Amino acid sequence: MSSNRGERFIARQIVRVAALCIAGLAIACAESDKDRKAREAAALQAKFNEQQKAENLSAARALQERARADREATSKRAVETQAESAAAFAKYLAERPSMTVAEESIATELGVARIRSRMTDPDSMEIRNAHVNVAKSAVCAEVNYKEGGNYLGFRRAYVTADVIWVEPPETDVTHPAFELNFKRVGCDRVGPPS
Repeated sequence: MSSNRGERFIARQIVRVAALCIAGLAIACAESDKDRKAREAAALQAKFNEQQKAENLSAARALQERARADREATSKRAVETQAESAAAFAKYLAERPSMTVAEESIATELGVARIRSRMTDPDSMEIRNAHVNVAKSAVCAEVNYKEGGNYLGFRRAYVTADVIWVEPPETDVTHPAFELNFKRVGCDRVGPPS
């Protein structure tokens, strides 16, 4: 009987050990499954991050290429516009009739009067070197006028059929445009003072 008990005891111990082994394997498999899933998730995340990085780099390159193409197109349009403007202005100058000395004098007086009409204190405006440009398309002059009660000093000015423009301060954003147009109408070339 005692051997029967011993066998049963050993059998129970074996069943317990087997059960513990199975439970341990199940836990190990479960942890291993968790680890595997975590590794897979990390690998997927890394792959996603790489794809995102590649897409971002591609988008950045596309943006840079687009910006470069836009700059080139803008530059090309600016050159074309300037060429068209110069051609139109040259045609305009070529078609202008010549003026007599009396007509030049009247045109100069009218140009000066138009400049004076733009001043806040027209009676205090001083003028010098007023003349019609070589192309007979503009009146060029230097004007000194009061602003805020004080004279600003002589500034260049020109008058065409469409424009009256007195030189803005050099710090003004329109100054480069004034310079370009002043030269374009030919006021930068010395003309006869009146």
